[in-house]
Amino acid sequence: SQLDTPAGVNGADFAAERAWLLIRMGEAQVARALVQAVDTDKFTPKLREAALQAALATGDPALACPLVDQALSQPHDRAWTLINAMCAGLSGVAGQGGPQITAARRQGVARGIDLSLAEKVVGIGDKRRAVTIEWGGESQLTAWRYGLAMASATPIPEELFATVSPRVQFWRAQAPGLDALTRAPAAELAAAQ
Repeated sequence: SQLDTPAGVNGADFAAERAWLLIRMGEAQVARALVQAVDTDKFTPKLREAALQAALATGDPALACPLVDQALSQPHDRAWTLINAMCAGLSGVAGQGGPQITAARRQGVARGIDLSLAEKVVGIGDKRRAVTIEWGGESQLTAWRYGLAMASATPIPEELFATVSPRVQFWRAQAPGLDALTRAPAAELAAAQ
Protein backbone atom coordinates (compact mmCIF):
# COMPACT_ATOMS: atom_id res chain seq x y z
CA SER A 1 0.00 0.00 0.00
CA GLN A 2 1.03 3.60 -0.48
CA LEU A 3 2.53 5.15 2.63
CA ASP A 4 3.83 8.61 3.33
CA THR A 5 7.48 8.60 4.37
CA PRO A 6 7.71 9.34 8.09
CA ALA A 7 9.12 12.74 9.02
CA GLY A 8 12.89 12.81 9.34
CA VAL A 9 13.40 9.60 7.35
CA ASN A 10 15.03 9.43 3.92
CA GLY A 11 12.41 8.21 1.44
CA ALA A 12 14.81 5.83 -0.33
CA ASP A 13 15.92 4.31 2.97
CA PHE A 14 12.27 3.91 3.97
CA ALA A 15 11.61 2.10 0.69
CA ALA A 16 14.69 -0.06 1.32
CA GLU A 17 13.43 -1.13 4.75
CA ARG A 18 10.03 -1.98 3.32
CA ALA A 19 11.62 -3.92 0.45
CA TRP A 20 13.86 -5.88 2.86
CA LEU A 21 10.81 -6.78 4.94
CA LEU A 22 8.91 -7.94 1.87
CA ILE A 23 11.87 -10.04 0.72
CA ARG A 24 12.12 -11.67 4.16
CA MET A 25 8.38 -12.36 4.05
CA GLY A 26 8.81 -14.12 0.70
CA GLU A 27 7.10 -11.36 -1.30
CA ALA A 28 9.94 -10.87 -3.77
CA GLN A 29 7.77 -9.64 -6.64
CA VAL A 30 6.22 -6.92 -4.48
CA ALA A 31 9.67 -5.92 -3.20
CA ARG A 32 10.85 -5.66 -6.79
CA ALA A 33 7.92 -3.37 -7.67
CA LEU A 34 8.65 -1.19 -4.65
CA VAL A 35 12.33 -0.85 -5.58
CA GLN A 36 11.44 -0.04 -9.19
CA ALA A 37 9.09 2.72 -8.04
CA VAL A 38 12.08 4.80 -6.86
CA ASP A 39 14.05 6.82 -9.41
CA THR A 40 17.60 5.48 -9.62
CA ASP A 41 19.13 8.92 -8.98
CA LYS A 42 17.48 8.83 -5.54
CA PHE A 43 18.95 5.47 -4.51
CA THR A 44 20.97 5.23 -1.31
CA PRO A 45 23.44 2.43 -0.51
CA LYS A 46 20.73 0.75 1.58
CA LEU A 47 18.23 0.80 -1.29
CA ARG A 48 20.88 -0.46 -3.73
CA GLU A 49 21.45 -3.50 -1.53
CA ALA A 50 17.70 -4.08 -1.18
CA ALA A 51 17.41 -3.83 -4.97
CA LEU A 52 20.17 -6.40 -5.39
CA GLN A 53 18.37 -8.76 -3.02
CA ALA A 54 15.08 -8.21 -4.88
CA ALA A 55 16.89 -8.95 -8.15
CA LEU A 56 18.23 -12.22 -6.75
CA ALA A 57 14.95 -13.23 -5.11
CA THR A 58 13.09 -12.73 -8.40
CA GLY A 59 15.84 -14.35 -10.49
CA ASP A 60 16.34 -11.16 -12.47
CA PRO A 61 19.88 -9.77 -12.11
CA ALA A 62 19.11 -7.23 -14.86
CA LEU A 63 17.01 -5.36 -12.29
CA ALA A 64 20.30 -4.19 -10.74
CA CYS A 65 21.85 -3.03 -14.03
CA PRO A 66 20.79 0.64 -13.76
CA LEU A 67 22.54 0.76 -10.37
CA VAL A 68 25.92 -0.69 -11.33
CA ASP A 69 27.76 2.55 -12.11
CA GLN A 70 26.51 4.15 -8.92
CA ALA A 71 27.48 1.08 -6.86
CA LEU A 72 30.95 0.78 -8.39
CA SER A 73 31.70 4.46 -7.81
CA GLN A 74 31.52 3.93 -4.03
CA PRO A 75 32.88 1.28 -1.68
CA HIS A 76 30.97 -1.83 -2.73
CA ASP A 77 30.45 -5.53 -2.24
CA ARG A 78 32.31 -7.77 -4.67
CA ALA A 79 28.95 -8.92 -6.02
CA TRP A 80 28.64 -5.62 -7.89
CA THR A 81 31.73 -6.46 -9.94
CA LEU A 82 30.01 -9.62 -11.14
CA ILE A 83 26.69 -7.83 -11.63
CA ASN A 84 28.56 -5.38 -13.86
CA ALA A 85 29.87 -8.27 -15.97
CA MET A 86 26.42 -9.85 -16.17
CA CYS A 87 24.82 -6.57 -17.22
CA ALA A 88 27.48 -6.15 -19.90
CA GLY A 89 26.76 -9.68 -21.10
CA LEU A 90 23.01 -9.06 -21.12
CA SER A 91 23.44 -5.81 -23.05
CA GLY A 92 23.23 -7.64 -26.35
CA VAL A 93 26.67 -6.50 -27.47
CA ALA A 94 28.67 -9.66 -28.11
CA GLY A 95 31.84 -10.07 -26.10
CA GLN A 96 31.04 -7.41 -23.47
CA GLY A 97 30.70 -9.51 -20.31
CA GLY A 98 33.18 -12.31 -20.99
CA PRO A 99 36.36 -10.30 -20.48
CA GLN A 100 34.97 -8.89 -17.23
CA ILE A 101 34.22 -12.40 -15.92
CA THR A 102 37.73 -13.47 -16.90
CA ALA A 103 39.19 -10.46 -15.04
CA ALA A 104 37.02 -11.22 -11.99
CA ARG A 105 38.34 -14.79 -11.98
CA ARG A 106 41.96 -13.55 -12.14
CA GLN A 107 41.35 -11.03 -9.35
CA GLY A 108 39.70 -13.65 -7.13
CA VAL A 109 36.44 -11.69 -6.91
CA ALA A 110 34.59 -15.02 -6.72
CA ARG A 111 35.26 -18.66 -7.43
CA GLY A 112 33.53 -21.98 -7.72
CA ILE A 113 29.84 -22.17 -8.38
CA ASP A 114 29.27 -18.50 -7.53
CA LEU A 115 31.51 -17.42 -10.40
CA SER A 116 30.23 -20.19 -12.70
CA LEU A 117 26.63 -19.07 -12.24
CA ALA A 118 27.59 -15.47 -13.01
CA GLU A 119 29.41 -16.68 -16.12
CA LYS A 120 26.33 -18.65 -17.17
CA VAL A 121 24.21 -15.48 -16.92
CA VAL A 122 26.80 -13.66 -19.06
CA GLY A 123 26.41 -16.54 -21.53
CA ILE A 124 22.72 -15.72 -21.97
CA GLY A 125 23.78 -12.70 -24.00
CA ASP A 126 26.96 -14.23 -25.42
CA LYS A 127 26.25 -17.69 -26.82
CA ARG A 128 29.98 -18.41 -27.17
CA ARG A 129 30.27 -18.80 -23.38
CA ALA A 130 28.69 -22.15 -22.57
CA VAL A 131 28.95 -23.10 -18.89
CA THR A 132 27.96 -26.36 -17.25
CA ILE A 133 26.95 -26.04 -13.62
CA GLU A 134 28.07 -28.81 -11.26
CA TRP A 135 26.30 -28.60 -7.89
CA GLY A 136 28.25 -31.53 -6.45
CA GLY A 137 30.00 -30.61 -3.23
CA GLU A 138 27.78 -27.59 -2.60
CA SER A 139 26.06 -27.85 0.74
CA GLN A 140 24.38 -24.43 0.91
CA LEU A 141 21.94 -22.59 -1.31
CA THR A 142 22.46 -18.83 -1.00
CA ALA A 143 20.34 -15.99 -2.38
CA TRP A 144 23.10 -15.39 -4.96
CA ARG A 145 23.04 -19.01 -6.14
CA TYR A 146 19.26 -19.16 -6.16
CA GLY A 147 18.88 -15.91 -8.11
CA LEU A 148 21.47 -16.70 -10.75
CA ALA A 149 20.23 -20.27 -11.15
CA MET A 150 16.71 -18.94 -11.74
CA ALA A 151 18.02 -16.32 -14.18
CA SER A 152 19.95 -18.90 -16.20
CA ALA A 153 17.33 -21.69 -16.03
CA THR A 154 19.76 -23.87 -14.10
CA PRO A 155 18.03 -26.62 -12.13
CA ILE A 156 18.80 -26.55 -8.40
CA PRO A 157 19.10 -29.89 -6.60
CA GLU A 158 16.06 -30.38 -4.38
CA GLU A 159 18.17 -31.19 -1.31
CA LEU A 160 19.68 -27.68 -1.37
CA PHE A 161 16.26 -26.17 -0.67
CA ALA A 162 16.43 -27.81 2.76
CA THR A 163 19.36 -25.49 3.59
CA VAL A 164 17.41 -22.24 3.22
CA SER A 165 14.68 -20.40 5.06
CA PRO A 166 11.05 -20.91 4.00
CA ARG A 167 11.03 -17.54 2.21
CA VAL A 168 13.07 -19.06 -0.62
CA GLN A 169 10.25 -21.54 -1.18
CA PHE A 170 7.88 -18.57 -1.41
CA TRP A 171 10.19 -16.96 -4.02
CA ARG A 172 10.24 -20.27 -5.85
CA ALA A 173 6.43 -20.39 -5.93
CA GLN A 174 6.42 -17.17 -7.96
CA ALA A 175 9.43 -17.91 -10.19
CA PRO A 176 8.20 -17.41 -13.77
CA GLY A 177 10.94 -19.57 -15.25
CA LEU A 178 9.80 -22.71 -13.47
CA ASP A 179 7.04 -24.95 -14.73
CA ALA A 180 3.86 -25.40 -12.70
CA LEU A 181 4.78 -28.88 -11.46
CA THR A 182 8.07 -27.64 -10.04
CA ARG A 183 6.39 -24.67 -8.38
CA ALA A 184 3.39 -26.61 -6.99
CA PRO A 185 4.87 -27.79 -3.66
CA ALA A 186 6.29 -24.33 -2.97
CA ALA A 187 3.00 -22.71 -4.00
CA GLU A 188 1.15 -24.66 -1.35
CA LEU A 189 3.57 -23.41 1.30
CA ALA A 190 3.33 -19.85 -0.01
CA ALA A 191 -0.46 -19.96 -0.07
CA ALA A 192 -0.55 -21.20 3.52
CA GLN A 193 1.80 -18.39 4.54
